[in-house]
Amino acid sequence: MSPRLSVILLENVDGLGHAGEIVTVAEGYARNFLFPEGKGALADAAAQAKVERQQASERAAAEAELAGLRAWAEALEGTELTLPARVKEGDEIFGSITARHLSQALQEQAQLKIPARDIVIKRPLTHLGTESVTIKLGPDVEAALRVTIVPDEAA
Repeated sequence: MSPRLSVILLENVDGLGHAGEIVTVAEGYARNFLFPEGKGALADAAAQAKVERQQASERAAAEAELAGLRAWAEALEGTELTLPARVKEGDEIFGSITARHLSQALQEQAQLKIPARDIVIKRPLTHLGTESVTIKLGPDVEAALRVTIVPDEAA
């Protein structure tokens, strides 16, 4: 049986583990694959400290990004859009207001670039009035937007 080594993984390795984990592998596997490919390092105190610093840095960056998304969500919460639409009978409009229309209106009225794929419409906007629309900015970060559809006076 070949000697075994404790190796700290520097990146995810299929079938073996995730970055930062300490695993025990055959010495040949470590020396011929993990070490030369930069996927692992001998599990000594220096390597463990390096991985911990890297993970702390990645966590801090993720938290900063999440804080930025939450701040953006707060700014969006108070945003109201007014969209003119041609009216059929009563309060029904021709066609419907789509996520693409809302994305364009956000760009024009609020100078915000929100891709249409991030705008969630519960049901088609086909009537005059005010609706609430959700904007997904990231995992677990959403903002509610008020959309008011009014008759188009130019039509």
